[in-house]
Amino acid sequence: MFLAKRFGTWFFGDANKETIIEIPDGQLYIVRPLSLKGYSELIFKDAKAIIRRTATQYQYQLVITRVYEEGEEELLADESGDDALGDESNTDEQSFLVDEALEFRVDIRDTGEKVFAWRDLSGANGDLWEFVCAASTQQETVESFELVAVR
Repeated sequence: MFLAKRFGTWFFGDANKETIIEIPDGQLYIVRPLSLKGYSELIFKDAKAIIRRTATQYQYQLVITRVYEEGEEELLADESGDDALGDESNTDEQSFLVDEALEFRVDIRDTGEKVFAWRDLSGANGDLWEFVCAASTQQETVESFELVAVR
């Protein structure tokens, strides 16, 4: 009952609110089982996962955004030149239209890691993305995020 009420609030509550649910701490990996470079590549060391509304009604995006530590963003801009950050700002976010084709799923590994995984629709056959939640992420939050994503 409580979960159903919360679910209704996420989708029908505040239509002006862009973010529906968020997991603030984790890491993003691309997994390429057939790659010669290696099986798994870390994309964002510090990231957050968000499900947000799009401009089209009833369409949602899964968005993984790089999270900078305090001062890190400015340091990277200084190292690369002042306008480099503006040119690369799109590389700090990966977004995916939430759709059945993603085959979104949650895996709890033997180590206790909570992992969201989905197909890389623009990659090679078998490639997938993984968002590994921080150890501090509560199981209830993971379940709520999964519920929102699959609905």
